[in-house]
Amino acid sequence: MNVGVRSKTTSNYLPTGRMTLLLNNALVMFKCLLTMVKIIDGLSLYLADLA
Repeated sequence: MNVGVRSKTTSNYLPTGRMTLLLNNALVMFKCLLTMVKIIDGLSLYLADLA
């Protein structure tokens, strides 16, 4: 199984590499968005506690 997957990835190296790059960028953006949401939620809770 692993050998077949490796041969497929090596034969289609460029398109799969581009797809993985796009997926990695999308994951990084998603993580940044999640952290931003967490920070905003934390600030809103903090302000609510102050008020």
